[in-house]
Amino acid sequence: MRTEVFDIADYTDEQFDLFYSVMDESRKEKADRYKSESNRKLCILADYAARKMISEETGLSPDDIIFGCDSLGKPYAANADIFFSISHSGTLAVCAVSDSPVGADIEEISEKPLRILGKFACVSEKEFIGSDAGRATLVWTLKEAYFKAKGTGIASGLKTVSFDIIEDTVKCSDSGYICCSTPVKNNYVLSVCVGKQQAASESITAK
Repeated sequence: MRTEVFDIADYTDEQFDLFYSVMDESRKEKADRYKSESNRKLCILADYAARKMISEETGLSPDDIIFGCDSLGKPYAANADIFFSISHSGTLAVCAVSDSPVGADIEEISEKPLRILGKFACVSEKEFIGSDAGRATLVWTLKEAYFKAKGTGIASGLKTVSFDIIEDTVKCSDSGYICCSTPVKNNYVLSVCVGKQQAASESITAK
């Protein structure tokens, strides 16, 4: 399993034009629906990140990778035997690739998760969070990453899984998955969950 973080500030407008040119039409349409230019760039950057990392793992040309979505909207590479997950927030995009189902979520730390705590946090998680926005964001990203890896989406019930977090160790109540979290650029949290065949902490790189 490998994860990389990408920042829109590291790329020029000319590079974004190039990344956009190789996107499939559905992804272009999604990018073009964003009213904010920064959000549009994040969507393009996430597509580039997935193509780059899948190419590095499989040897396929980035331009030749074909993406699809399953019935629940989970993206997959139609012509590559690899799992991947993308996410973006603020100015950052992230992609994780793995030989087994994987989910990744990155979020800029904010008060928002605290305001919806009752919708996603179990009793033990609420005790861990208290009134700490950073901890609330951490638990939220773990939930998002888990359900992305599982492929069911959060509609299946955010409280059906829980996490015990002690210092840098994360234990998932679903023994079939290994999860980890890491701070990124001081004000973001990145979480990754992967099927137990792989080690979730194997490689996380911020660029």
